[in-house]
Amino acid sequence: MTSKETCLDQTWSNNNLTTNATFCPAYWMVSDIVMLCVEMCWPPTPANSSASILCPVAKWWQERKSLQMYCQPNGEWANVSADVMVVNCIDDYTIFLIRQEYGSSPTIDQINLYMSIIEDTKILQIVGYSISFTSLIIALIIFYSFGSLHCPRTQIHRQLFISYSIWNLLEIIFSIDLAKDAKDFNSACTRSQRTIRSTPILCETSVFLMEYTRFCVFSWNFVEGYYLHRLITAAVFRKPNFKLYYIIGWVFALLPMTAWAIVTHYTSGDEAECWLGYKFSPYYWILEGTRNTLLFVNLIFLINIVRVLITKMREIGRASCRERV
Repeated sequence: MTSKETCLDQTWSNNNLTTNATFCPAYWMVSDIVMLCVEMCWPPTPANSSASILCPVAKWWQERKSLQMYCQPNGEWANVSADVMVVNCIDDYTIFLIRQEYGSSPTIDQINLYMSIIEDTKILQIVGYSISFTSLIIALIIFYSFGSLHCPRTQIHRQLFISYSIWNLLEIIFSIDLAKDAKDFNSACTRSQRTIRSTPILCETSVFLMEYTRFCVFSWNFVEGYYLHRLITAAVFRKPNFKLYYIIGWVFALLPMTAWAIVTHYTSGDEAECWLGYKFSPYYWILEGTRNTLLFVNLIFLINIVRVLITKMREIGRASCRERV
């Protein structure tokens, strides 16, 4: 990220401006809209023209959008509020929801209020994940404590619950870290380096593990459906191949995860802190597309299971009728 000193040190000489030209000097702009500290560096710009920069990297921003500021003929920047300007960077879906609530021209205070409500809902998110995590741990203790529950079906359940538990735990840790990271910002746009979010590599690794365990939840749900489908539809049910199940549940996810991580790393840009906004990237469908495919196949399993059960029930009904006759 460009520092204030580096930004203001820019001169006309390294921006292809002639010495005698009238120009607006480099300008450092800061906005703390929606509880974020957004920094913008405007380069030296010829008079009577506009400078254009990409939207800063931040939550709810669309980095593909750009901002423009006009350099007046006298060599002074147009007087535009930084807060008003960065509103144009808010992603389309979020600004659509804000306009649904406050009308087509929401004020800065209304936008800040809306975003603060979103931030406050993270407390409910942490509480929800905590309740889910506690329930899963209790369920796992029950599964492992009673020998009568040790069977192939519950073995798959245990793996599914383990993947859910790890994912929920990572979500709790990351949500608390994000809340702490947001509080660490002050008016000078400085931040403590003691959070996961602000630690390079560790943050990206945490995101990778969180998405990986979430993927494993889908994978083990698929294994559940596959096992039940074989149990109901197979003429002769053989002993489950748990080696295959473990590969599908824990290893398969690494293929799309690795592809997504590599693509995200090389396309997120140098200023994209912790792959910020990665869920809005089209490359996120490398994960979401595969997950949805697993869900779709499970739906097919379910439809076929229902079909087989209905067929068997009809056959049993017809057989009982013949016996009565």
